[in-house]
Amino acid sequence: MAKPKVVPEWKLVVDKREFPIKVDPKQSFNTMVALGHYNYVNEIIMSGFLPESNQSKGKLVCQLVEVDTNSEVSEKKVTAGLANLGLRPANMTELLAFGAAYPKLQYRKHHKFPVVALAAASDNYIPYIGGASKRALTLFHRTGACNRIPRLLVVQAPPIKLPRLAIIKKTYPITVDYDQSLAQMIAADKFDLVHHQITWRHFRVRGIGQVNLDAVLVRFNSRLTGQEALAKLEKNNLRPATIAELLAFGVKYPDKQRTQAIVALGSSWENLEDGRVITPCLIGCEHLPASLTGRLLDLIELKGHLIAGCLFLAFRK
Repeated sequence: MAKPKVVPEWKLVVDKREFPIKVDPKQSFNTMVALGHYNYVNEIIMSGFLPESNQSKGKLVCQLVEVDTNSEVSEKKVTAGLANLGLRPANMTELLAFGAAYPKLQYRKHHKFPVVALAAASDNYIPYIGGASKRALTLFHRTGACNRIPRLLVVQAPPIKLPRLAIIKKTYPITVDYDQSLAQMIAADKFDLVHHQITWRHFRVRGIGQVNLDAVLVRFNSRLTGQEALAKLEKNNLRPATIAELLAFGVKYPDKQRTQAIVALGSSWENLEDGRVITPCLIGCEHLPASLTGRLLDLIELKGHLIAGCLFLAFRK
């Protein structure tokens, strides 16, 4: 009796075409987006809350892969399957480089699905480029499964192995004036928008006089919870910045937040109404009227996973 044919639950269908791209690590995130000439860009992407993955650089070769399945397949399984083929999911900078180099491939008349960068996913969203009549750089909700994910952009390379924590070598001298109230500190930054829950009732300023400090910026190359991030800083003999130090940094270096969000883990507040623990951050947004600066003071939740693309303001002990 013949054995029944075993039908695989899922498979990866690799488009044989190759798409060379070039990633310039010196370009800012905003420049990368601008080079794509998109008709629409999702504001969440531009706020800096997606991994920017600037570790890739130089010339790379991309391909397109479709997950052929009628059931749920985890992202972990798909990533492992790609690795067996000598491929890895594209990150955000690679997606942007692909979008700038091959704009016509993003229209639905050329592709069955939009093009997705799985390695750039946050806890809730996955970025993609596509559109029916207009070219868009936007997001869809992440479920953890790949059965509903459109065509994946992948790179012919082994997975990028990154250190868990990277300290940017440059130091940033700042002066914190504790004689100012929180409201005065915020006003000195001249933000376009300030989250309504950032008040003296939720974030207290503690200190006396003017204090000179040398700040450093830290990047975590994986998604971590707030407690995990604090433990990593402690292990590296660093302490997280407070809201007063974050605001002083923003006054002296206003352009730093335009390309990446900057978080101060040293100040947090628990919202008793919904149980969220949140901490202040500086973010940038280009999609504002020309009369505004594109700088925002916002909040990020700590109980979930922080985004690897953020920078964290800290000080050596």
